[in-house]
Amino acid sequence: GIERGVPTMPVSLEAFSQFTPTYMQQYHLIPYRLDRTAGILHAYVSDLDDTTLADRVTRATGLTLHVTYMEPADEAAFWEQYALSTRAQEERAQAVILAQ
Repeated sequence: GIERGVPTMPVSLEAFSQFTPTYMQQYHLIPYRLDRTAGILHAYVSDLDDTTLADRVTRATGLTLHVTYMEPADEAAFWEQYALSTRAQEERAQAVILAQ
């Protein structure tokens, strides 16, 4: 059967930084672990009908995609959490700048 999971923060920055957030949202992809030794990128994917995703990932990164299915609602919740986390980081950075 298909491996299933729920994406949560934090994910591996090395894996996550393989693509832009816009790209990941467009293709319903959340990379969470990178195994450079084996050449495998582990990622949550919500659109199992996208038959070209694995090829696109391999062309872009040189890595083989290992898919863990996520429900679309879990994907949406992850991006909400990501937005909140990013906003908090920006606010902390701004506070540091203002304090100088």
